[in-house]
Amino acid sequence: MSYGEKTTYNTHKSPVLIILGIFFSIAIIYFLLVQSFNFLCYGFKNFIYILMENCGSYESLSRIIIISKEDAFKAVEKMMQFLHDPQMKKLAHIAVINSHWDNFFSNRTFMHLSDVKNIFIFCLRSSKFLFILSLILIPVSAITKNLYNLYHIWLRTLAFICTLLAAITTVAIINFNTFFVIFHKILFDNDLWLLNPYKDYLINLLPEEFFAKFAICAIIVFLIFCFVFSFFLKTLSRLEAKSYL
Repeated sequence: MSYGEKTTYNTHKSPVLIILGIFFSIAIIYFLLVQSFNFLCYGFKNFIYILMENCGSYESLSRIIIISKEDAFKAVEKMMQFLHDPQMKKLAHIAVINSHWDNFFSNRTFMHLSDVKNIFIFCLRSSKFLFILSLILIPVSAITKNLYNLYHIWLRTLAFICTLLAAITTVAIINFNTFFVIFHKILFDNDLWLLNPYKDYLINLLPEEFFAKFAICAIIVFLIFCFVFSFFLKTLSRLEAKSYL
């Protein structure tokens, strides 16, 4: 391609391509969003504990019960293992609490975390399946010379989702407590998420402030992932354009 020569693209979008492109975009966005949370939980070593320190979680727990910081953080480590391992059916952490041995996790906490685990595992599996399925559209688009169109459908869908995400984030910032309650009522079909800080000790380690800060960090990671994928798709569309010359 000589200097000053314009790159040409196939800009015709068939209805089938538009539908498949939207499916592709939503599937990729869903996968990247789930992986953003997964990365902060399991890919970024000690992030959870750093965030807990920032929120003063142990200090909050210490006002309720007497337990060592090591035991409190080990309980969170057990919880993280439980949420990520489909084969792990029980959750217990025996520690010295108020000068005697006791299980850190109440029955109600265990039942709620079981609900959380089911949702988390479902999101991980379904997002990976849809991601792999959607990737098939990339070579198909390359063969049919539609990578440029796929890239622009991706950008428009991403812009829409990010606008929606920004609106939800704004509502959450205005009144996070109300948002937190509505979110749980939508996500769960029971009230097990309503934990008693004097009986369900975990809620003291993971207060609303923790979840608010975690969500902000997850959104930042998600946007970075989206930028990287956008750059990847744009590069492919440019390579396709050169094949016209």
